[in-house]
Amino acid sequence: MIAGPVHGRGARVSAAAAAALSLVLACWSYRVILLAPATVVPAPALHGAATVDALSVSDQRYVIGNVAINARKIVSDPTALYGPGPCFPLQRPFTLGEHMFGEGLLGALPWALSHEPIFTYNVVLVVSAWIAAMAMYALVFSWTRSALAALVAGVLFAFHPARIGDPAHPYVYGNLWTPLARLFAYRRFARERWW
Repeated sequence: MIAGPVHGRGARVSAAAAAALSLVLACWSYRVILLAPATVVPAPALHGAATVDALSVSDQRYVIGNVAINARKIVSDPTALYGPGPCFPLQRPFTLGEHMFGEGLLGALPWALSHEPIFTYNVVLVVSAWIAAMAMYALVFSWTRSALAALVAGVLFAFHPARIGDPAHPYVYGNLWTPLARLFAYRRFARERWW
C-alpha cells in the first residue's frame, strides 16, 4: 500500500499503514518486554567491564524511578515537577541533570492506568520510538509526498541502533519531536500557517 506519491485518502491510508508498521517495529525492537512488561526491562548493551556494567544497570534503575516519579507528578499535581527532585536539597533541583519531563509526560497515561514504574518505563520506550518514526514520516511526507520515502526515513530515524541500543538512557535521544518542530516551523514561516 505504501508506494509512490499519494494524495488525499491514499495519504491517510498510507499514514495509517506506516503508523501500524512503526508500532510493530517498536514492539519488536523491545520484544524482550512483551511477555512481562511490568517486571522485565530491556538491558543496555554490556561493555564487559564490571564497573561500567554495574553503573549502566544503576543508571537504568535511576531512570525508571525518575520517569515514574515525573509521570506520577504529572498525573496528580503537575506543579510538583518544580519541587524537590533528584538533586534535592539544592535550590531549583529540576534545573540540574536530566529532568526527564518529556518521558514523564509520555508515561503519564501508563502510570495512571497501572501505577507500575517498570510498565510505565517500558511503554515510554516503545511510544518514544513510535513517535520518532511518525514525526519523521510526517516531515518527509510533507516534503516529498512519497509515503515510501517517508516510511524509510521514519524507520531509519526511529530505529537507529544508537536510539534503540541504549534503553537505559531514553532521554539522551530526546529528539523525537525535532522533525515535528521542523515541519511546523516550515509551515509557519513558509506558508504563514501551522496546518
